[in-house]
Amino acid sequence: MSKIYDINYRGLVTLLLPTFLRGGLVTALLRAAVQPVVYLKSRFDLYRRDTDYRLHHNGQTCRLRKVLNDYFDPLERRIYISEAEINRESTVIYMREVERWKIVPQRPGALILNRRGFGGISGYDFVVNVPAEYAGQRDRINAITNIYKLVSKRYLINYF
Repeated sequence: MSKIYDINYRGLVTLLLPTFLRGGLVTALLRAAVQPVVYLKSRFDLYRRDTDYRLHHNGQTCRLRKVLNDYFDPLERRIYISEAEINRESTVIYMREVERWKIVPQRPGALILNRRGFGGISGYDFVVNVPAEYAGQRDRINAITNIYKLVSKRYLINYF
């Protein structure tokens, strides 16, 4: 952390007073006058800490797991992320003629059209595995996951 923003406003008020005015009443009055600035500085420090935390965590799986565990399960750290299971026995393609999706079974040795695209029928890229006791906080888990995941990734929340 940078020391640029570490300012003790209450001590600064006392130091800037002339020595003959440093009595109890004048010092207390000036400290009371500086109290709104101290409050705003504490709010700024919280905002700065939160912004630094968001900037240092990106869409990587390990970082997303750390963020979710920091928010919801800081002691036991039971939240983990797994890859979505892809249905390897069939491929889903879009047929323009009939304007709908079609499941095509794969044959051994057949050409794979798109391995990363539409991952089977589910269509999820990863699964966030969360303990069942956090089922009531589904909206917060969705919000935090949406903030830190990559925009192109789709996910499913699984409670165990």
